[in-house]
Amino acid sequence: TSFYGRVELLAFCLMPNHFHLLFHQVEAKTIPKMMQGLVGSYGRYFNIKYKRSGPLLESRYKSSIILNDNYLLHASRYIHLNPDDYENWQWSSLPYYTKGWKAEWLQPEFVIELCRQHQGNYKNFVDEYKAKRDDINEERSKYLEEYDEPSVNYYTNPELRRFEK
Repeated sequence: TSFYGRVELLAFCLMPNHFHLLFHQVEAKTIPKMMQGLVGSYGRYFNIKYKRSGPLLESRYKSSIILNDNYLLHASRYIHLNPDDYENWQWSSLPYYTKGWKAEWLQPEFVIELCRQHQGNYKNFVDEYKAKRDDINEERSKYLEEYDEPSVNYYTNPELRRFEK
């Protein structure tokens, strides 16, 4: 099944043990069908390639509906900051946001323009938050033995305004 034109990929980050995807859902109820196909197909491929059986992923994917621009900006930033070495992580959409890389299958323009209107430069928006988050985590670590942010995949809903090219 093709999901071209029904879902747009806005941001991604592939980690060794999980992934984050940010979509704009153009057609209602498309993302659950697409994720079922994606996870199922990849699971079958992986099991055949590595001669194993059973589910590949530990649990079902998690999703959140994004209802406002601030949450959309934060979700994209959270995704891009997921790797410790986020500026050099090759399995992320960050260079498409900060270095002008282009790909037909990725649509970062809306988030970049939204950031420009509300926050300024996207790279500064990410870097400044990273510095604040590091300070918060350092302070928090004094009181907690371990602190983990949840792994959540974010998805947008069709009500979001579209950035027209």
